[in-house]
Amino acid sequence: MNEKDLDKIDSDFDRLIDEFTIQTYDEIEKLQKQVDKNDMASTTLFIELLGCYELLDEKIELFEIPEKYLKLAYESALNDINSQHDIGNAYICLAMFSNLKKFKDKALFYYNKAIEAEPTNTDFYIKRGSFYLLIKKNKEAKADYKKALSLKPDDVSLQILCKNDFSTDSKIKDILTVISIIVLIVLSILAEIY
Repeated sequence: MNEKDLDKIDSDFDRLIDEFTIQTYDEIEKLQKQVDKNDMASTTLFIELLGCYELLDEKIELFEIPEKYLKLAYESALNDINSQHDIGNAYICLAMFSNLKKFKDKALFYYNKAIEAEPTNTDFYIKRGSFYLLIKKNKEAKADYKKALSLKPDDVSLQILCKNDFSTDSKIKDILTVISIIVLIVLSILAEIY
């Protein structure tokens, strides 16, 4: 692949990220309105919202996460744990909250608790795998994606993701990895909505 081809891919990737960012802002606005309308917003709704925050937080340095929604998400997750309701999602919510607050060790602890609570939940392995990539633990990320694929062998985006070796710093591999992760996240959000 020559320099011109790489520049084209890089340009297309930047355009895709810009479009995705706008869509994510729109999704955030919609989800925040849902939370504001509903006194008893579910932990699942907060997971969707925190997922959008994570995407923007990784891509945009100046993105400011509204503390109000972080606090509500945290309270919802604790309430679920205290009432023994939807424990796996409650731990995922706490993991995402901890990640956004930059408590990486605590985030990993909660991802592990979620998987311990629901060891056959594919989404939990994908989320922890994405977190591992974020903290540069590529071998662990690949292991989680492979575990998710073993639970859902027909998932094409997981098949693509598992083919990546995550070991080189090549720009093209970074682009393909980010695109695969975005596809997985969008598909999981769509699955929650529909």
